Amino acid sequence: MRQASIVQHQLQRAAPQLDVHIQPMQTQGDHIGPKEDPNITGKGLFLKEIEESLLSGHCRLAVHSLKDVPFTETAGLTIAAVHDPEDPRDVLISKEGFSLSQLPHAAVIGTNSLRRRAQLLAARPDLCVMPLRGNVGTRLRRLFEGSCDAIVLAAAGLQRLGPANINLTIDNMHFLEVMQWLPAPCQGVLALQCRSDDEPMLQLLKLLDEPEARQRTTAERTFAARLGADCRSALAAYALCSTTLTGQALELHGWVATPDGGKSIRLSRSGPASQAIALGDDLAEDFLRAGAAQVLHGSHQLT
Repeated sequence: MRQASIVQHQLQRAAPQLDVHIQPMQTQGDHIGPKEDPNITGKGLFLKEIEESLLSGHCRLAVHSLKDVPFTETAGLTIAAVHDPEDPRDVLISKEGFSLSQLPHAAVIGTNSLRRRAQLLAARPDLCVMPLRGNVGTRLRRLFEGSCDAIVLAAAGLQRLGPANINLTIDNMHFLEVMQWLPAPCQGVLALQCRSDDEPMLQLLKLLDEPEARQRTTAERTFAARLGADCRSALAAYALCSTTLTGQALELHGWVATPDGGKSIRLSRSGPASQAIALGDDLAEDFLRAGAAQVLHGSHQLT
């Protein structure tokens, strides 16, 4: 809802004649509680009902976190704009504001992300990682009620909500540096989705599309898709954009691991930003030659 309100405001600023209404919806993912089977996963959990609403014409625009959008687009729909890239980092949250190294031995960490689980265990094999579902408020409540010693959340979500609005202070947060702790592909970026035949909406959303963010996320999504990754894969990717004498360049970093973090591969590649798809494909090929298929197969076996 917060992401939708951000886009609503920016659309109305870009085109003041518009009357933009938000239609709240619940998806399958919203109904999965903390006691549900942790193996219930899928990027489509938070999209299916919204995409059906788009296809039926009930609504004309959907706002998603791009990291939650499947790599294969739904027929009849398109990501018309990549928008509002926020801080891509993860944040370790605890009552004490501990860093990863400061956490007590055998501390209990809550996360439902296999990527974060593998990263935590790779750095601290002594930690106990427990499944933790729910929205930001639910997860914070379980932390402060004592269900776990710490949790890991995306910085972008916290920043969009505003820490003060969720009773969180900087003293509770330890930001994990992005190059040491690579994020999920496209973390912190919004996807604005509409029908592929809705030409007026396609033209309108061009006003909010951000070319640099689109190039970065195209490389990240291509890399993950080529490896056959999904929400059950311990995979991270992050692309940096820079200006060179010959134009814009991308530096794409990738990481895959087994669920226990015991085996991992990290590689990177650079290339022209205009060749984002080729860059993502080439890095994925490097990973496959290094044995990523076997590592990712292991990441589908929960331990």
